[in-house]
Amino acid sequence: MTLYARVMTYGLLTGIVLTTPFWPPMLTLMTGQLKHTRRYFSTIRKGFIHFHALVKMRAIHRYFSGEGAKRDRQITEKIGGFCNRCGQCCLERRCMFLEKQSAAETLCGIYGTWLREHTHCGAYPINQSDIDLYNCPTYFVIKPEIPVRKSAGNTSCAQKFVARAIR
Repeated sequence: MTLYARVMTYGLLTGIVLTTPFWPPMLTLMTGQLKHTRRYFSTIRKGFIHFHALVKMRAIHRYFSGEGAKRDRQITEKIGGFCNRCGQCCLERRCMFLEKQSAAETLCGIYGTWLREHTHCGAYPINQSDIDLYNCPTYFVIKPEIPVRKSAGNTSCAQKFVARAIR
């Protein structure tokens, strides 16, 4: 862990803990949803669960260590699949904005707001390490096609086998 990332992580977490009483009104202002202030103690409890998950998943550290900045700029893999709304990528179902719809489906409480656009969840997933980190059941990396060089004359059995395997 770099010194800068460690200082920023602990500084941010200290600031978060010191501002605990202000979380519900701040979230109401940021999201435009009054429920955070109406459910004051529930929001604070969810906030502690959320920030515990941030620490456990090392999300803040990854952001300040430069992994986050690199991650947003370098999309090197093509991703396939779909979101089945399991919530696994939402800090393993501990995100304070995650709302349960049923036993198997969840809904992002800040989907479509400016807040989601400025977090990593707005870009999830961009590579295999994202998929592996949250053990996503439906997204996958699409492997690039390997070009097969065709010879001018006879095609060997090995070339035919490789060409069939790629199709």
